[in-house]
Amino acid sequence: MNFFPSTALRSPENGDDARLRTKTELDRVLSLSRRNPFDCMRHGKAGYVPLTQALVEIMTERFSVTRPLRPDGTLSCGCRAMGYKQCITELNAEQAWTLREISREGGGIGFLPVGSGKSILSTLAPFAIPHVRSAVILAKSDQRLHYRKTWLRLREHFRVPSFVMDDGGEPMIVRGAPVLHYIAYSKLSRPESTKLLADLNPDLIIADEMHCLSAVGSSRTLRFLRFMMSRQGIYFVGWSGSLLEKSIRNVAHLSAHALGTCSPLPTNPDDVEAWASVLDPSPQPDRSSSMARAIYRAFGGDSGDLSPTDLLLGLRIRRVREGFRKRLAETPGIVTSRATSSAASITIHEREVVMPEGVREALLKVRSWTRPDGEELVEAVEQARCARECASGFFYYIFFTDAIPCVHGLEFVEDCAGCQSKLKITDWLAKRKAFNKELRERIQRGEEYLDSRFLCEQAAERAWKLPPYEGDLPSWRATFWPSWKEVRDTVPYEQRVRWIDDYLAHDVAKWASENRGVVWTLSRAFGKRVSEIGKIPYHGGGPGAEAAILSEDGSRSIVVSIKAHGEGRDGLQHRFSKQLVAELPSGGKTWGQLLGRLCRPGQIEDTVETWVYAHYQEARDALRNALSEAEYNTDMTANAHLLGAADFTFEL
Repeated sequence: MNFFPSTALRSPENGDDARLRTKTELDRVLSLSRRNPFDCMRHGKAGYVPLTQALVEIMTERFSVTRPLRPDGTLSCGCRAMGYKQCITELNAEQAWTLREISREGGGIGFLPVGSGKSILSTLAPFAIPHVRSAVILAKSDQRLHYRKTWLRLREHFRVPSFVMDDGGEPMIVRGAPVLHYIAYSKLSRPESTKLLADLNPDLIIADEMHCLSAVGSSRTLRFLRFMMSRQGIYFVGWSGSLLEKSIRNVAHLSAHALGTCSPLPTNPDDVEAWASVLDPSPQPDRSSSMARAIYRAFGGDSGDLSPTDLLLGLRIRRVREGFRKRLAETPGIVTSRATSSAASITIHEREVVMPEGVREALLKVRSWTRPDGEELVEAVEQARCARECASGFFYYIFFTDAIPCVHGLEFVEDCAGCQSKLKITDWLAKRKAFNKELRERIQRGEEYLDSRFLCEQAAERAWKLPPYEGDLPSWRATFWPSWKEVRDTVPYEQRVRWIDDYLAHDVAKWASENRGVVWTLSRAFGKRVSEIGKIPYHGGGPGAEAAILSEDGSRSIVVSIKAHGEGRDGLQHRFSKQLVAELPSGGKTWGQLLGRLCRPGQIEDTVETWVYAHYQEARDALRNALSEAEYNTDMTANAHLLGAADFTFEL
């Protein structure tokens, strides 16, 4: 289904010719009005350049409220009573510029780096667009406390909307102000929330961490898009520092809903695919089609004809991306910033460790697509995760909860319940392994509707269905599907952790005892083991997670879940300037967010010292992939990506 608004420029003579549609879309984008971006950098003690400073002062005055002075000349506000040493009395450049853009354009997108003050921006956004009476902010579920604190602090010096949280907390009412409903992305994904946006019927939707709406196939994105398509005149704004790291597909639909025909990206799904095949990182990019030549001419400033050397090495693509970036940055409604959120630099060191032989042997099995317990691995992401876990010294295995003990060894005794149980489990494992191996080989072909376990299982079900399936979806007559389907739900089991060697957990605990810093982990099992060995707290997710981690005073190291606290968490920079990334994520977005927890406003040290383990090939591959995504993000948006700007003291 097409979830783009009906804004694509078309004419009767275009018909369905993809080449002509692409040319029309390219002409539309090139003909959009332009304006110069603001310089959001702070230039030492001089601060912002005069034009930017003037914008900051104008927008601050527009959104602020006047507070009388006390006899001693200080502002009569409650900031100090709430424990804040400084008042928020002035917007920063990114906030001022973004508010200006969305007020002029009635929508907009901010490619804003970590630490730009997006929560303040989101709170003020309902006042930027005239006649907004009701708004929805989509944000992370663990940001509720942060937004409550932001609202309480901001209202001392700025206009604030009435705030209604989705957790049933007491509404914060301001007479005559717009109502801002806080909806967590996780809540929007729940089955009972299918009509949530329609029931609230807001005039404006604000997407904080807008990359959470980048996957069109997710339930929350589909619900957002269906609502936008069902209503006329709904304003949409959003911001993220990691929206454009893999593909323009992640942002084209959002840009279309924010800016309509003024979007600097294609507003037709076919054109999005054509542009992505040229601009996105790809093993086989389009460099020779008429579309590719048109895009090269438009953004690369050349004839568009590529020599064999260009085709072989991919030369000039960075110049083309830079040309597109310039078009993006100069489009009204789009805010991009080269400014970093902190004056601190980042230095990344390798922490060396010797891998035990048992761990090395386990990794060799994983590279052959087999988990140490014999389980066949199916998808590449599953293999990468298992390799990371084995390198950390453990793996998950299947524990059969209803297995009956047996003392007969290899002998089978007919009337022994233990022997019967063992035979049943052995048969189950054999059929699961056979189907998983067949499934892996099918997924690796990368065919449409056959590129995941779920889709392949559905295709296999269609192929073996009686009466025969007659629809349009593909079928896959998997040899081992019928036998596996017959037994898959007959043996109850659960995943448990088995340790090969906790060498890495001991080394991490040693680092934590020698430093006062943050240890970042991806696996709960590994994080908990480090916590036990080092006798330091582990901070995961769940109710009260934000309050618990912010109660740390920085006098000791802490172990922190990347999934729970690696994004949107503010406050750690006041307590720590050192960190160890014990389990390396592979995505540029995750790295940018993670590094931004310490490298952000409030960091008093000149350098955030970071250590990583890169003692096996998969870890180095993950870091290279993250660096590649960071480079693409910078090429396309000019955002200062923290990983790309980091100083590495070792060679990858």
